[in-house]
Amino acid sequence: MRNFIFCVLIFFSINARSALQGKVVQIFGQAHKNTLNENLKLGDLLKEGDQIQTYEKSRIRILLNNDIAIQLGPNSKITLTEEKEGPVIIQLIKGALYSRIKPQVKKANEERYQVKTSLTSIGVRGTTFFVSYEDKDKVFICDCMGEILLKWKNGSRRFKTRHHDDPVWVDVHKKELIHTKDAVHHSDEDMSELGKIIGILK
Repeated sequence: MRNFIFCVLIFFSINARSALQGKVVQIFGQAHKNTLNENLKLGDLLKEGDQIQTYEKSRIRILLNNDIAIQLGPNSKITLTEEKEGPVIIQLIKGALYSRIKPQVKKANEERYQVKTSLTSIGVRGTTFFVSYEDKDKVFICDCMGEILLKWKNGSRRFKTRHHDDPVWVDVHKKELIHTKDAVHHSDEDMSELGKIIGILK
């Protein structure tokens, strides 16, 4: 009987650790979870399936699974999901999302985190990147530091940069990526603040 209870406890603890866990660590202005009646506050916990929305002049920073820091910009909406034994997935419904992932030693090509829009999918292991989806036909992506794999309707491309080297637009009406030098609503200051949340001090 003792062995059975011990096995059940082990099974439960493994599954508890594998579940998506999020926490609101900074909030500026107003943000809601799931319904307009659920105001988010500092320290609130988040789980798989939660939908988060910000409003004009508001933004929120969230810690996911202790090693992913995200910042949701003004007038933005996301849904948190996670594949079984797979990466954390954020569905960016609209707006701007800044992400910083703590580097870890993982199996080659293993993605720990993905951001998806209706036009694109971005997979990473450990890096910093920004996505803006404010126009239903276009998505802006900046690999700010590190490596990402971008997939879209007409192809895929791996980016590896040191400092905002090659920002691009994905346009549903264009076959090729549109390269730009614009920063589009994100800064090194935001990148630094996200780093502090996951213990990166530079």
